[in-house]
Amino acid sequence: MTRALSGPERAAVVIAALGPTWAAPVVRRLPEGDLLRLLRVLVRGVTVDDTMQAAILAAVGQQVGRRTRTALGGWAFVRTLLIQAFGEAAADTWLRRLQGDDNERPFAAWAQSRPEDVARLLADEHPQSVAVVLSHLPPELAAGVLQQWPPTQRAEVVRRIARLAPVPRRVLAVLEARLTQKAVEQGSGPRHPRGVDVLVGMFNQMRHETGRTILEALTEKDPPLAETIKARMFLFEDLANLTPRILQEVLRRLNKKDLALALRLVHPENQAIFFANMGREAAEEVRAEMIETGPVPVREAEAAQHRLVAAIRAMEEASEIELVRGTEELV
Repeated sequence: MTRALSGPERAAVVIAALGPTWAAPVVRRLPEGDLLRLLRVLVRGVTVDDTMQAAILAAVGQQVGRRTRTALGGWAFVRTLLIQAFGEAAADTWLRRLQGDDNERPFAAWAQSRPEDVARLLADEHPQSVAVVLSHLPPELAAGVLQQWPPTQRAEVVRRIARLAPVPRRVLAVLEARLTQKAVEQGSGPRHPRGVDVLVGMFNQMRHETGRTILEALTEKDPPLAETIKARMFLFEDLANLTPRILQEVLRRLNKKDLALALRLVHPENQAIFFANMGREAAEEVRAEMIETGPVPVREAEAAQHRLVAAIRAMEEASEIELVRGTEELV
């Protein structure tokens, strides 16, 4: 028998279906207490079948979009929503609050840990235990932990995360208690979406080279899973594969300063595709910005790519654009 959803859970389904762009004006109007309850549900994630989702959306006069999802919410969605609603600084404040005060969430106390400390703690654990822990951490932290390990170990953990089934609360409590005691002895430390959704959130927070290395190792070990993850991800470089009409529309909307940073990591041949689809004035503006700013750290260019991808995803969620690849047949 399907469990009836609470009020905040039903609201989370609607917010997730609207997407960050359309939902932002809604959450701005919520009282602080209601917003906090909603965000906690979104961070934990809500799982619904298509029938239940359609019924909830119909009740508020919404139409089910062309794509339906069973796992709604997650840290990446909440962060994008908060940035759209309140700006990046306020969003970070809300996220710190969510990480710090939701003590019922498994491994909540680990949210402020350093990736290297968590990686050292989990280094000799069974890959299945590692997968369970990482699936309950914020994507930024989980991604940082994965980056501490060799490619083969990363690939094995990633494969197991994708296949995770819901873990009983009692088992999570025992695992958390054991690892916490281990952390104390080592002096290394003090319901949300799973599977591929968790992995995509992690990959989108990783350094580009690290993500590529993990995917290459995973392709050798589990090709179908690697392809599934690639299909769910959208990297900045993928813009060059869009149809010219869509690429021109996207580039017209993106921040030119971020474009100038992001393009530094793009191969010259693909850079030419971007500039050719910008229009003369926009291309000159971006080139001038690249020359004027001079060399920048790789992490700044990667951060700009992440911001642009988040903006593109928000446009897609709001049905403002459709990411059609140039190789797809149009009729």
